[in-house]
This record gives sequence, C-alpha cells and structure tokens, in this order.
Amino acid sequence: MQRMKRIFLILLVASSNSYSGGYFGFELGHTKFRYNSDYIVDIKEDKTSNRFLAGYAFDPYFSIEASYFDTQNFNADIDLRSSPGDPPAPIKGNFRVKNKALAFRGSYPFTQKISAFASLGISRWDMSMDITDYGLSDSDNGLTYPVGIGAELKYDKLTAFYVAARYLDFETGSAVSRDISLSTISIGIKLTP
Repeated sequence: MQRMKRIFLILLVASSNSYSGGYFGFELGHTKFRYNSDYIVDIKEDKTSNRFLAGYAFDPYFSIEASYFDTQNFNADIDLRSSPGDPPAPIKGNFRVKNKALAFRGSYPFTQKISAFASLGISRWDMSMDITDYGLSDSDNGLTYPVGIGAELKYDKLTAFYVAARYLDFETGSAVSRDISLSTISIGIKLTP
C-alpha cells in the first residue's frame, strides 16, 4: 500500500509540472515536391503548404504530436512517357499530397524561452494526380516515417513561435514504381490553452 501511495504521489507531481499539458498549432511552409516514376520524368515543383497539429507535452523534453499536412492542388509541367524507355512528351498535370502523422518530439531548452527540437513519427500519406490533357487520373497511399528539426521561441506562457524543417520520402507499392519526396521549411505558432 505504501508503494502505491509513492507511485501516485510521483504521478501527481509529474502531471502538475508547469511544462506538461496540451497544445495546438499551425504551420505555413514552403514545400519542395519531387516525383519520379516509370512513366513520368523527374518533376520538381515548389509549393506553399500548411500543417495543423495538436500535441501533449509530458515535460520540457518530451511530447507527442498528431498533425495533418496538405499541399492543396498544384499544377506541374510533366514529361510523360507512354511506356518506360519511350521519349517524354511535355504535358500539364495536377497533384495533391496529404499526410496524417503521429510523431514523438524531443526538445532541448537552452533557456526558459529558447529551445531546439527534433521529431520522428509515422504517417499515412495520400497522393492524387490528374493529367488533364490525357484525361488520366491516379492516386496512391501508404505509410512513411517523417523526420523534422527546428527551434522554438517561447513568447509568453501561452504562445510560442518556431521554425521547422521537415522531410518525407516514400515509394509506392503499386505496379507502377514511384519515388516521391517532400521537404518543407515552415514557420509556426503553438498555443497552450
């Protein structure tokens, strides 16, 4: 019984830590989209993207975050092959990548206001493509492991601003081989209710 009381007291103190608690945030970023497949020659596009997140900080060093990332629809110049090895033909296409992720975030506070962080997670991505000139459409989805690094400035007790760099790379498991990567530099705001 005495042991249970000690465990309860430790958990109570940990949960009352001023660093612990839920938060939510928003990021606006610049994303570099890269796409290669058997039928499409290397596509390189830059796109504005957004990311919404909700998290829980257990202490100043460790938190867990759930997030939703979306590039919205964007146009790309595509060099399309009718079959692998054929010469490419230039056409237009629309792309969209969405990503839902759960990540662990480790932070290192340099001062009470400035900290650095790194994150590693698992995410489900969805990619859709419309090639309007040919009336073709395609979509795929799968799992990947996003990574990120950043720095955070705590403005006051409820608000923090941060910059982050994040990277996703995934290959599709369908009959058509595709290699897709997204690298994003973003600024964000984090609010603690």
